[in-house]
Amino acid sequence: MKLQALTYRFSPKYTSGEDADVIEMGAYGANYNVAAKGDIYTAAVSYHLPIASQLLQGITFYNDYGFYHKAVSGFENSHMDVLGAMFTAGPMYIYTDAALGYNHPWLGPEWENAFGAGTPGDTRWHMRFNINLGYYF
Repeated sequence: MKLQALTYRFSPKYTSGEDADVIEMGAYGANYNVAAKGDIYTAAVSYHLPIASQLLQGITFYNDYGFYHKAVSGFENSHMDVLGAMFTAGPMYIYTDAALGYNHPWLGPEWENAFGAGTPGDTRWHMRFNINLGYYF
């Protein structure tokens, strides 16, 4: 089990007329807004099941949850929950998981403002299924 809490407060010095409630960040060549003040809480649990076979050495089940409280009046909070399993087969690591997000740019239709003001009123949960294969040598 893992627990984490983080709080932050940015005071951007923008020119007159710019929104000081958000700061701009970027990933993958695209910028997005993030609330200038917030608190982030994460909780994770996992369980490893060893398996004694030539093909499969173990399965690790996991659930990782994150809650992003935006400490700016009128901003909609964000959530992310990832439920999955990792399969270990020799040098292969195979992750399969379902990632669910609420006001989350990587898991919903709103990229630019999901971590900023969000989309109050009509936000819903979105899900993506992920399979990641890794070969370690």
